[in-house]
Amino acid sequence: MHEMVVDSSSEIFIGGEVWNYNKSSNDIFILKINESYAYNVTWGDLNYEEFSGMILDTNDNIFIAGSSTENLPETKYLTFINKCNIICDLLYFQNYMA
Repeated sequence: MHEMVVDSSSEIFIGGEVWNYNKSSNDIFILKINESYAYNVTWGDLNYEEFSGMILDTNDNIFIAGSSTENLPETKYLTFINKCNIICDLLYFQNYMA
């Protein structure tokens, strides 16, 4: 799944999943594009991360939802919500184990 949102300054954010060949698993990415530059941020570890969606609040903070697998004694699924500011610095995160 991939998604695109536009903030109040007409900057474009694209979120989704990317295959990490070094780790043989999915990571989540956020790509920010405007008229003068572009950059991206990825999240992930050795587990499989899945992008579920993103929204912007009235202050142009980005909320990213997704899930990950955790290899504990048995495979567990972890749902998360990340909040990032306009330059994709992580402001808040919350994990929920299922």
